[in-house]
Amino acid sequence: MFRNFLISIFAPIIFLVAIFCFPQIAKASNNLPLGSAPKYITKVGTDLYIANSASSNVSVVDTTTNTVTDTINVGAGPSFSVLAGTDLYVTNTTANTVSVIDTTTNTVTDTIAVGTGPVFANLVGTDLYILNNGGSDVSVIDTSTNTVSATITVGTNPWSGTLVGTDLYVTNTGSNDVKVINTLTETVTATIAVGVHPRFTTLIGTDLYVINRFSNSVKIINTLTNTVTATIAVQTGPLIGYLVGTDFYVNNFNDNEISVISTISHTVTGTITVGFNPRFSTLIGIDLYVMN
Repeated sequence: MFRNFLISIFAPIIFLVAIFCFPQIAKASNNLPLGSAPKYITKVGTDLYIANSASSNVSVVDTTTNTVTDTINVGAGPSFSVLAGTDLYVTNTTANTVSVIDTTTNTVTDTIAVGTGPVFANLVGTDLYILNNGGSDVSVIDTSTNTVSATITVGTNPWSGTLVGTDLYVTNTGSNDVKVINTLTETVTATIAVGVHPRFTTLIGTDLYVINRFSNSVKIINTLTNTVTATIAVQTGPLIGYLVGTDFYVNNFNDNEISVISTISHTVTGTITVGFNPRFSTLIGIDLYVMN
């Protein structure tokens, strides 16, 4: 029933190991029973809203008492959520919908049909940009009316988005590029070829660091010119990166290592061995907690 993951902690050279239980959230010795396959957490006040992708619901955890206080049924395959005012918008990847939860009552007040396989969302003003990974488009939801106001064609299998000013940079894992959406006109203004299977991006100054899962590299896009200015080779299967000071730490899933990139010289300055299949990380103070 339980799957044990490892958290490697380094600061940033010395690291220690601790056990983290998932799919339960652990605090001290208390395990919280959630739904099946919890995938994403959004904090709303003192509550955590946890999307459970296999049980099609959202668990609400009161962090002051460390108890599950509510379970909210949504669409099939909830995978991501974004807070807009007091409403939580949950992408349901399997159902091709977005559920709207009123967090003051913990009830679903609306269900919005979008494109195929919604997996990610960016809030831009009152508009919510939904990335439909099963297709090649982005649905724009006007959160004041909860209606789809536009559908924008991007690359194949959009994965994640990063807002830079009024431009939304969308990675497309199927077409190996980044599309730039002008959110004022809701049109694509640039297409930038990157590595194979680009996933998450991180904005550092005016540079956008693009993690390329299957070409084992990080591409740097100058967002002033929308051109690739550097390509940095990392270890096998990079998933995501985190900025720590002037260094960019890249989790390499296949090699069980972290590549440390200097954002000043654009070179790999070190490699840190961690646990099996490093996934996501969290920076607390000077310590980077890596979930394996």
